[in-house]
Amino acid sequence: HALPEDKSIFCQRYMDERIYISIDRDHPIARQESVTFEQLKGLRILVSEGIGFWMNICKEHLDPSDLLIQHNMDALTELVEASSLPVFNSDRMIDKGDELPGRVSVPISDDDAVATYWLACLAPDQRKYRSVFNAVRSYALRHE
Repeated sequence: HALPEDKSIFCQRYMDERIYISIDRDHPIARQESVTFEQLKGLRILVSEGIGFWMNICKEHLDPSDLLIQHNMDALTELVEASSLPVFNSDRMIDKGDELPGRVSVPISDDDAVATYWLACLAPDQRKYRSVFNAVRSYALRHE
């Protein structure tokens, strides 16, 4: 999710991802067009342990004690369905139809809430992986 600065690596942009907060539709934030991490401070938010680098970003911008980290996806799903606690989501999940009933997904507007993913290989291997890069480019263009 970071563009390598090493010139011996060939990179092609793959996709962007923005995180959202999925929140009960009766919550005041649900009526906003977007929200900042600052506005989320103090909310108890359910979050999956397996969100990778997003966890570091959330901990950097929010009080870690407000993050209700779940180590089991089944437990997270059960908590989301049985409570009105907010949970993180992303535009990629929303595009796949992963909207949560009774909730509104509001984009987080901070710059750190967007990640660009890169497909990379060693520059000398670029020809070897040309078909992969072309397929990814074609897929990305169809889904933007």
